[in-house]
Amino acid sequence: MEKFDRMRNRRAQQRCVKTVGMHCALLNGNVYRPVILRNFSGAGLFFETAVQILPGSYVVLRTTNANDTGDATMNANAQPYTLDANDPDACSLFRSHTVAQVRRCERLADHGDSPSYGVAAEIQMLTY
Repeated sequence: MEKFDRMRNRRAQQRCVKTVGMHCALLNGNVYRPVILRNFSGAGLFFETAVQILPGSYVVLRTTNANDTGDATMNANAQPYTLDANDPDACSLFRSHTVAQVRRCERLADHGDSPSYGVAAEIQMLTY
């Protein structure tokens, strides 16, 4: 059993775990929705959203800033990302704009009338 757990937890690349408020839109869409980035690596990322995104879809993710408005429930626990050299959780792999292809979307939980989905996506292009 221990061997299986070690194999399941192996990753090809370092994963940075940090909660970051971001906005997400379909590649050619113009509606950005708030999401919470939970972890990322050089090849992929995982985020939570209030809407289901079909696997195979291409999305654009961008960081939020002080001028953004949106769904307070998704951004309540996700501060904008800062590259502070004194932050022990800072990760050089993070980019403020990313294009990714959704590989998996799973329903996580229901909070009253608002479902939550976990989305795993493969990075296609880092723009910043």
